[in-house]
Amino acid sequence: MRATTSGSLAGSTGCTSAAAFPWDGRAGIPAGIPAGAAAGWGCPAAWVWPGAGAFVWAAAGALPSEEAHAVASHQALAGHFPGLLTVIVPRHPQRGAEIADLARFAGLEVARRSADGEPERTTELYVVDTIGELGLFYRLAPLVFMGGSLVPHGGQNPIEPAKLGAAILHGPHAHNLTDVYAALDGAGGALPVADGQNLTYALYELFSDPGVMRDMARAAAGAVEGLGGALGRTVQAIEPFIAQMKLEEY
Repeated sequence: MRATTSGSLAGSTGCTSAAAFPWDGRAGIPAGIPAGAAAGWGCPAAWVWPGAGAFVWAAAGALPSEEAHAVASHQALAGHFPGLLTVIVPRHPQRGAEIADLARFAGLEVARRSADGEPERTTELYVVDTIGELGLFYRLAPLVFMGGSLVPHGGQNPIEPAKLGAAILHGPHAHNLTDVYAALDGAGGALPVADGQNLTYALYELFSDPGVMRDMARAAAGAVEGLGGALGRTVQAIEPFIAQMKLEEY
């Protein structure tokens, strides 16, 4: 996602992949990501995200207190990582203006997807206050914090960002998808954080060691691919019983 050429998100004609990843330094899919995770990746090499520097992360499905944590993390990390871009995709898009005001009050350069379109090269915090674009920003951010997990909401679904090559961070409240989060944590594809301060620490450590982030992304993609295989085997195993039940109905 180095902004080496101009490009357009809105004019991508359905193309929904970044041209390069900062922790990989090349066009295409990070090495080691399972082939099944590659669906939908295939944008022209010239199509990049203007305004994105070498360090990008997203807080996806963030709730109000998590939005504030994301702003605070950016403030703490910006001096260490030039070009840092924080992307907040709020759980409630109508909060876009309020989040933007919060970030501006903190002294950050802010852009809103609904009002400003694409981020500029100087944008520090990008608020994605639109609907139906999570997949796009999962592809654009190599590191994703799953919202709803620092508060007792239960955590957003991490399967899609993991499939799309992102390393995952999440809080302690992941009870909506306990098995999925346990599989990601166990595989080393996700890292739990206790609170906002630990979120900042985790971001610092991962941005400081791109190799670890790359390994996490590979592990996350592999873990969710394994979960998909287990589901397929379960369905295959119970299929004869379902067929028998249908026969007995006639």
